[in-house]
Amino acid sequence: MIRTLTVFAATSFLSVALACGGEKTAEGKSGCPMAAAEQAQASQKSVQDADGTKVALAVTGLTCGGCASGVQAALLKVEGVKAAFVSFESGTAEIAFDSGKTNPDALVNAIAAAGNYSAKKTETAIN
Repeated sequence: MIRTLTVFAATSFLSVALACGGEKTAEGKSGCPMAAAEQAQASQKSVQDADGTKVALAVTGLTCGGCASGVQAALLKVEGVKAAFVSFESGTAEIAFDSGKTNPDALVNAIAAAGNYSAKKTETAIN
């Protein structure tokens, strides 16, 4: 029994490792969970490193990574947005933007227009 479980665990791990070997999703992104985590970290860092005004928004209605990606894409289409990171796990969006071209109200509206989501400004500081 233990040997069977060990073999199953080893083959499951190997299957995941092999699946991460370059497969792409329909959007051209990696299908590997580790690559998705690295991409999320890069998006978050791009907000932290960007110049301009930064705001954190609490987003409701996010149920998965796909929701977060859709909201992030909608934010990046707003004129003046320099970088955006959306996390469904924490229900937050971090955005760096040019305050001469957009404002937090426009960002909240873009989130609402992306689907069944709502957002409000938080007191969280973005470094």
